[in-house]
Amino acid sequence: MNGQSYDDVVWSYPDPIPEMAEIAGLMSFYAERDEVDQTVN
Repeated sequence: MNGQSYDDVVWSYPDPIPEMAEIAGLMSFYAERDEVDQTVN
């Protein structure tokens, strides 16, 4: 973001939609990817 690089970034769904309540509090990351790009509008 803003030209910066971050290692070991994860995201979570603290309040997922009701149909996916079982993922609440879990952490996720792309283990199979060496690089993930993010665009912020």
